[in-house]
Formats: sequence, structure tokens, C-alpha cells
Amino acid sequence: RRRNEKAVQKAMGYDTTGAPDQAPTAEEASKPGFMPSLTLRMRARLQNFDDDWRFEGGKQAMARQIGNAVPTRLAQAVGMSLYSAISGVQWDWEAALWPNGDGRLAMEAPPLQMEEGESEDISGPILEEI
Repeated sequence: RRRNEKAVQKAMGYDTTGAPDQAPTAEEASKPGFMPSLTLRMRARLQNFDDDWRFEGGKQAMARQIGNAVPTRLAQAVGMSLYSAISGVQWDWEAALWPNGDGRLAMEAPPLQMEEGESEDISGPILEEI
């Protein structure tokens, strides 16, 4: 038997049945029986969308876009894990997934000098086709 989602949410202390246009005021939140609900922008933040990300359509369409999205950080972690498993590349996970606040990823550049034993021969099937 399927449980009533609204009753489950109420028991947990929140309401996802509506999407208010703005966050509740302190006065609204202080009333007895207040059930917090998340605005679309709050939901988008939980899904790791930037604050300036634009959604298209009506309120219900935007709620679906946000709810059906895969958080970008999760997608990045899955992609990096697959690439690492296939190629053996090791990542600095913290630097890659939790970049400093400016949104740019800080990565250390590879050395410009070749290490001992490396070949300078860059020929191969791709370059031979050119």
C-alpha cells in the first residue's frame, strides 16, 4: 500500500506540495503549525544551479526542470569516476568538486619539460592523417 506523500511530508515537518514565490517571513514562520515550503530558487540551489541560471516556462514547468535535473556536481563526479576507471587518471577530487568561490577550477599545470625516458616523437595515426 502506497503511503500518502502529503502526510509523510507533514510528519517530517515540511511541505513540497506548493512552491511559494518568496521565502517565509519571520512572522509567518513563528505562527503555530507553520510548514516550511521551498521556493523554486531554493530548490534550484539544492540541485546546484547557479543563482543566475534561467528556467523557462510557467511555475509547474520550472519545478519539473529543477526536480528532474541531475546536480552538476554529481554529473561531474560520475564522469570523472568513469574517466578515471577507464584511463587510470587520478584526480584531486576536492579541487575538482569544491572549487574556490569564484566558480573557476584551480588545477596545477603539467610540467613543461619532459621527464627522463619520454620521447619527443609525436607522430601517430592522427598526425599522419593531417
